[in-house]
Amino acid sequence: MGETPNSNEVDESLLLHDRSDQVDKTSESADAKENNVIVTELSAEAKLRVEVLQSLIGSCDHKTYGIKLKQAAEKLGKTVRTVQRLVKKYQEQGLSGVTEAERSDKGGYRIDDGWQDFIVKTYKEGNKDGRKMTPAQVAIRVQVRAEQLGLVKYPCHMTVYRVLNPIIERKEQKQKVRN
Repeated sequence: MGETPNSNEVDESLLLHDRSDQVDKTSESADAKENNVIVTELSAEAKLRVEVLQSLIGSCDHKTYGIKLKQAAEKLGKTVRTVQRLVKKYQEQGLSGVTEAERSDKGGYRIDDGWQDFIVKTYKEGNKDGRKMTPAQVAIRVQVRAEQLGLVKYPCHMTVYRVLNPIIERKEQKQKVRN
């Protein structure tokens, strides 16, 4: 005759199975917490982008996907094709594919310090003793200096303007204060 399990006796395999579910649930919640930590460290724009992309990935219906894709494009201020590219990047690379990495040289000029010093020095020397040198004239001097040194690559005229712009603005501010 077969034995019927007593109410006090518990099948050990069920107990192990139940405990493994608890462990899985705990690790899932820990993973979710880690993901939340990462998401909270993102900028507001990146958070919005991730939320929109996750809602797009969750839908399966072809008709619904097209509508959601258009809504997502409007919400993000991007074209439908750009949102499709973002979805693909998000699926392949995760968060790192969606967030834009900040440049390490953000806010600085990407020219050699020697060129930057030459530009500033040339402008200041050219504007001493009542003389007036324009940024265009400084750009020409930069070009001539590069030719003298035999360099092919040198700062273009727009770079010269960007370097000199803060100096020119400060000079104009001082003149406004005097007047």
